[in-house]
Amino acid sequence: MSFERWLGKIDSILIPRIGIGYLSLRDRNWRYAYDDGMTPAEAVEELVGSLDDENIENTFSDELFG
Repeated sequence: MSFERWLGKIDSILIPRIGIGYLSLRDRNWRYAYDDGMTPAEAVEELVGSLDDENIENTFSDELFG
C-alpha cells in the first residue's frame, strides 16, 4: 500500500470518530509509523490510545488542545 493510501486510511479512522483528519492533529511523523510497518489503526492508537474507548472524544480533545 502506498503512503498516500495509508494516510487516507488514517483519515478514514479519524474523521468518522472525531470529525477531523490527520493534518489537524499535533505534529506526528506518520511516515515513520508507515515505514515501521504499522497499520493505520496501530499508528492512531499509538498516538491517542484505544479506538474502542468510549471517551475517545476526550482523548482527542486532549490531543488537540493539550
